Amino acid sequence: MKVKAKGEKRTADSAGALMELHDREFVDCAYWTLLGRAADPDGLAHYRGHLRRGTPKAQLLWQLARSDEGQAHGASLPGLKAVFRLYRRARLPLFGWFIVLAGQAEGRSRAARRHRALENSIWAVEQDLNRRFDRIEARMEDLMAAGPSNAGQGNELPLADPSVTRRAHALFDALCDIMPPVNPEI
Repeated sequence: MKVKAKGEKRTADSAGALMELHDREFVDCAYWTLLGRAADPDGLAHYRGHLRRGTPKAQLLWQLARSDEGQAHGASLPGLKAVFRLYRRARLPLFGWFIVLAGQAEGRSRAARRHRALENSIWAVEQDLNRRFDRIEARMEDLMAAGPSNAGQGNELPLADPSVTRRAHALFDALCDIMPPVNPEI
């Protein structure tokens, strides 16, 4: 199961690959896969809002695929019919609970919705933190690549103001403290 990316265009090769995505990535990929186009700002906001409130992804895919545009595009995605079938069956009284308990479909209970909303929020925060750490790491690498400071001590950052150098080192040390340790065996 993969998501293929060509520039901004991301399509899934199966329903399972699509269901593994979260937040904006899920919406963008669903639009490209089921509608053949990028999500417009209103559609992106609409579906992200539903994801952030814990709406089942199968329900959102059903809405996109069954829309006039989705039917006109006629996208065929392996496993999508099975996702829809399980989604419909999970909504049946009594029998639906067995499908959900077996882990075959997303639940509709308040707790299940909260769980999905929390999972989506954690993913969004993780993505934001990764972007921020990447920017900080790039800035630190730029500073280190600029060479030794004017003082000629070799290990210091190339900044004229020693207080700035101390703050940069403190920032780097703080980042090292909050980053998980690297396991060399992995």
